[in-house]
Amino acid sequence: MPHGDLWSVSVILMRVSGLSIPPVPLTFFKSSVAVCCFVIAVPIVGVPFFVRLEAEAYVRLACSAVLGISIADTMFAAALNRLGASLQALADCIYSPAIAGVGFLMFGELLGPW
Repeated sequence: MPHGDLWSVSVILMRVSGLSIPPVPLTFFKSSVAVCCFVIAVPIVGVPFFVRLEAEAYVRLACSAVLGISIADTMFAAALNRLGASLQALADCIYSPAIAGVGFLMFGELLGPW
């Protein structure tokens, strides 16, 4: 199944789940499943769980990941509940061009190759 189709099915399933499960528990469940899949996949692929980093870097990474993913996924689930999958997809498509336009208008930033 191509990636776009998989994303579409995932969004629809999340929307259907959101009809009976509030956004925070839904995000917690989805993140728990993702962590389990990650823990299973890493040894299969043969990549080490940890690389050489200082403890502070791991703490910062963990805090950033937990806060960022938790907040973003909860907001996404709440938006799906309020808007539905169609309008959420439209908002996703408009988001990047709108941010580029705001960056140009407010800060004079131009898009480049990187």
